[in-house]
Amino acid sequence: MKKLAKAQDGTAPGALVAGWKNSVSRSAAGVRRGKEKLLAWLKERGMTDFIEVTENPLWGELKKRVQVAGSYVVTADGEIVEGVEVVQRPPVFKVATD
Repeated sequence: MKKLAKAQDGTAPGALVAGWKNSVSRSAAGVRRGKEKLLAWLKERGMTDFIEVTENPLWGELKKRVQVAGSYVVTADGEIVEGVEVVQRPPVFKVATD
């Protein structure tokens, strides 16, 4: 444990100013987490209650395998993909000038 150095005359640091009272208090320790190491440690010990599992659809990958058919998004075999809505966009008007 590091200790504060005493002044040359043996008094506590900062005690050289008449009328001042000094005190040193410890603040709560901060914690730096390494996500991958912490996850591995928790898994090794079966502490899965402390691991958050997040599920997200990979829309970019799915989009490559589906197509818009009218107001539906369908798979190659015609199955309607639930949870996806086709939204018609207004036409874009562009003017080009030289």
